[in-house]
Amino acid sequence: MTGAAPSSRTGWAGWILAPGAAVIALLLWRMYCTVERVQWNGPRLTPSFALAEGLNFYGTRSAGPFLGWVYGPVFPLFMVPAALVPNLNGAFALAWGLNLAAFLLPAWLVARLALREFRGVATALFFWTALSLAGEVSHTQFYFLHVDTLCVGLTLLAGWALVQAVGQPELRRWVHAAAALTALAIWTKQSAAAVPVIFILWLMAAGERPLAGRFLVYVLLYGGLLGVGFMAWFGGEQVLFNLVWVHLHNPARPDGQGAFYGQLLASSPGWLIPGVALVLARRAHGIAEECAAPARRMQSLLLWLAIGSLPLGLVAASKVAGGWNSLHSLNFALLWLALALAREATQPGLGRAARLALVVAGGAPLVTGWLAAEAADLRWRPDTIQAEALASAREHAGHLYLPWNPLVTVITDHKIYPFDDALVCLSRLGIPASIEAVRRDIPTRAIVVYPEPAQSQYALQYLQKDAGN
Repeated sequence: MTGAAPSSRTGWAGWILAPGAAVIALLLWRMYCTVERVQWNGPRLTPSFALAEGLNFYGTRSAGPFLGWVYGPVFPLFMVPAALVPNLNGAFALAWGLNLAAFLLPAWLVARLALREFRGVATALFFWTALSLAGEVSHTQFYFLHVDTLCVGLTLLAGWALVQAVGQPELRRWVHAAAALTALAIWTKQSAAAVPVIFILWLMAAGERPLAGRFLVYVLLYGGLLGVGFMAWFGGEQVLFNLVWVHLHNPARPDGQGAFYGQLLASSPGWLIPGVALVLARRAHGIAEECAAPARRMQSLLLWLAIGSLPLGLVAASKVAGGWNSLHSLNFALLWLALALAREATQPGLGRAARLALVVAGGAPLVTGWLAAEAADLRWRPDTIQAEALASAREHAGHLYLPWNPLVTVITDHKIYPFDDALVCLSRLGIPASIEAVRRDIPTRAIVVYPEPAQSQYALQYLQKDAGN
């Protein structure tokens, strides 16, 4: 079917899918143009540039670097290729491409397993991208560089590998890949600790108890080996402080989760429309789920992931520094919906009107996606704000302090200067960094520059206590 000419049942749908794909391309272009301007992206790439400089980016409560990286080192390692690009604009372009690949390539593999037929896979990717772009809860993962995109991608790859091993004795070796990828997901973001539990429960429900036991052993083995290696590399106290202690003591939001649920509610029409269309299509036309066992298992596992990862996702989102990005279950649910829509939209025997309705409903979220892009003020021309900051840092090398952008001074000064938000977080935990430790990490007689608007200017407290600095 891959090389066949478009059939009458799917060829006409291209008149809708093609304009939709053009809208997706325009939205992705705007997100690429905006990636340098996002205030968080510089700090999130800093650990990768620090690795390229041979620097340890994990500090403790009493000694820097005060970068505030409270996740595992997998994402910084994944982004190291961007740190090797000599041009900073090119580095951000590569980082954006890696971020996008970490999100879309695992989805493509999952769609191939769940649908197999070429047009179904392409349609599923179109629907999933459209659904993901539908609102501010999910669309920012395309231009915010953060651990969640990679963590979701690794989880999808682990699930894909695990499905290969179920019911196929000749492919049991895939359980090693599933366990290793699961361990990598956990060492990417701690909330992925729910993933091996979900996988084991799913395996047991599928009657695969021996395989569940083997999977558990391998996850502990590979996760333990990674842990030993990372602690030897970065220091055991540093890793445990940032990955465990900080999160255990991070308080809940004092204002509750009203704003977060408001974002979710505002985005929901973009997801409800295709969901309702799918339900109506199945009720009206009695469409049956006829697919091979691996495809059924893949779709089933996505639902398990969507439900099982919700509790930890909500807990992470309820913390002071948490937000929509921690709700990984939404990604799994949207991918399941996209696969279901694609399966029905490419079913043989489905009437033209029903197929048209499904395709239109699957592309409808792009309307809210465009509105979300307008609300976020995404740009049309590639931003160069980071390259401009780097030029200024080179001009004042050794004297410029950018509390909200430690990235460029890592490049020019080969040091990690305190990140303002990291100092804020330590203060919030009741263990503010000492004046001596922070001053030790700030250039003497520093030229301090904050962006407008800055989310905080906490670092100034450490400078105002000493008129000579």
